[in-house]
Parts: sequence; C-alpha cells; structure tokens
Amino acid sequence: MVLTTDGKLTYSIHSGDKTQVINLVYEVSGDQIITNQPSKPRREISTFSFDSSGILVLDHKGEKSRFTREE
Repeated sequence: MVLTTDGKLTYSIHSGDKTQVINLVYEVSGDQIITNQPSKPRREISTFSFDSSGILVLDHKGEKSRFTREE
C-alpha cells in the first residue's frame, strides 16, 4: 500500500506470480481513513492506529491489517 500526500492510494495484492493493483483516493478524518475507487465509486471507512512499534493498523469492519513503513 502506498499513500501519497495528494490523497492517492495504490494498493497492490500479491498472490503467487500475479499482482493485482487497485488505485484509490483517500482522506483522513480523525482516526478514520476514508477510501474510494474512482473507477467503481463506493466509500469505505476504516479506523487506523499505530501500535507501539510504529506499525500501521487498519481495522475495517473488525478485520485488522498491519503495514510497516518501507524505508
């Protein structure tokens, strides 16, 4: 997942030898990240936080995903 300061989000899902790329736009409101896919509009809201080691935790309808910052 790559988030840019201009509100674009690129989400890549790697499965075997294939990669699916989803291009989204996002905005942040408090502890929520609100995403939308311009090619198939539908707002999705996830809560986010950072754990004690700095890992980004997204909670979408009870399903949590964790992301580390790439240096």
